[in-house]
Amino acid sequence: MGTLIAVPMILIWLPADYLTAQSSMSVVRRRGALWRYPYWILKNLFGAIFIIAGIAMLVLPGQGILTIVLGLALINFPGKRQVIHRIFGHPRIFHAVNRLRVRAGKPPLENPPTGSHDPT
Repeated sequence: MGTLIAVPMILIWLPADYLTAQSSMSVVRRRGALWRYPYWILKNLFGAIFIIAGIAMLVLPGQGILTIVLGLALINFPGKRQVIHRIFGHPRIFHAVNRLRVRAGKPPLENPPTGSHDPT
């Protein structure tokens, strides 16, 4: 039930250049090491919870794919940006997220790099 509120809010809060920004430096990384590890653990824990909930929502009522995308955006793993670009490169997902952002009065996300969703 919480993902019905959390997923749209987080997708709305993403900066418009989330898919095109070159640097993924977080606010915590810029401020200092004191909060880095607790922040990293909590962020990855919430990401894993969102992925598990999203997988469950593929067969249960809910917005499963968007919840999985949000979970992937939260966790850290090698190749994360390529996976996010590939998912957001799918026109239905990209347009659904941008419709949500426009309804909330936020600018749409900028298009991910064109080569990011090629199968090669």
